[in-house]
Amino acid sequence: MTYAGSFLQAQGTDISILRSPPVASKVSMKRSTNSTTYLGAREGYYSGLILLDSNLKSGEVFSIGNDKYLVQTALKSFGDGEIEFMAAKTNAVLTLKRYEETVDDYGNIVQGWETINSSICSFGEIVTYQTRQADPGILEGTRYIFQVSKTIGIVLRDRIIYNGKNYDVISVDDIMQGIVRLQAAVDSRAD
Repeated sequence: MTYAGSFLQAQGTDISILRSPPVASKVSMKRSTNSTTYLGAREGYYSGLILLDSNLKSGEVFSIGNDKYLVQTALKSFGDGEIEFMAAKTNAVLTLKRYEETVDDYGNIVQGWETINSSICSFGEIVTYQTRQADPGILEGTRYIFQVSKTIGIVLRDRIIYNGKNYDVISVDDIMQGIVRLQAAVDSRAD
C-alpha cells in the first residue's frame, strides 16, 4: 500500500459513494476556492484524495454525513497512486420530468409529464448580471445553471423542478467527462 493509502486508511474521513449498492471509502479533502471573489463558489468546490480501490469516477456522488458532493474530475495520481478528485458540494435537489405519450388500455393516446427521477443531486447557481458578463454562452432567459451527472440523461426541453417551481431545460452543455451543465429557464408550459 502507498504512503498516501496508509494515511487515508488511518486518518481519512469515511464516505459513502452513492452507487447501488453503496461503496464505502476514505478521503482527505479541502476547499479549493479560498481566494475567489464569487461568494457562491467559496463553499462549493473541494479537492482531495480517495483510495484507489474506490474506483471513483466523474459524475458520481458521494456523501459525508448529511453533505453530498458531485465529482467533477477523478484521475489516478502518478505521485502517490491514489485518485485525485475535484468535487462540488451539492446545493440543489432536482426532479426530472419528461413529456411522454402513452396508450391507455382503451387505445387512447395519453400525454403528460412523467417523473423520470425525483432526487437528482446537483450544484446550482442563480444567473446574475455578473455571471452573464463572465460567461457569454448563457442563453437569454436562463434563470439557473445546474451541474448534474451525465448518467441522468437529461435532454433539451425536459422539465426540472427546483424548490417547487418548474423550469425548462433550454441547454445541455457537455463540460466534463461525467458532468453536464444545464441552463434552466422559467417553464410556462402546461402541466
